[in-house]
Amino acid sequence: MTTRRRTWTHLVMTVALASGAAFVRPAEAKKPKVSVTIDGKGYKYRGRFVVASTNGNGTSVIATKPARKILRTVGVGCAYYLPNETFPLVANPDYCTGSLTETRVGGSYETKAWFATSGIAVTYESFDGTWATGTFSGILDPLIGTGAEAPAAYEGTFRVKVVSE
Repeated sequence: MTTRRRTWTHLVMTVALASGAAFVRPAEAKKPKVSVTIDGKGYKYRGRFVVASTNGNGTSVIATKPARKILRTVGVGCAYYLPNETFPLVANPDYCTGSLTETRVGGSYETKAWFATSGIAVTYESFDGTWATGTFSGILDPLIGTGAEAPAAYEGTFRVKVVSE
């Protein structure tokens, strides 16, 4: 009798753990992320440091991560309100902006910044009302007075949870 009870207990615990793990995996896979290549060097941003919002003025995606030496932040935005669009959506580059900042922290403080007021190619591959996926690419011009000297080329992909404002 004790052996049967242990067997059933073991079986129930195994099924409970297996089904619990099955429910956790999709949630883990749905973390926001941005992968970007800047002048040939790749960077990945995940989790709470990737944010996206949409409102009547447009949609923006911003990604950053804490760093010990250089805090690097990338952004892309387009004048499209995603709930009103059909997908896939190839955004008009005239309505899309891009940005990149690099801030050296600790020791000597230095900031470099690049920006494009238009000309960023963005494709929104999907949007289900909450999550958006897509790609972006473009050339960012250096902002005068920030230490950035040459234009920066960047391209990347995103999967983000979009907050409507």
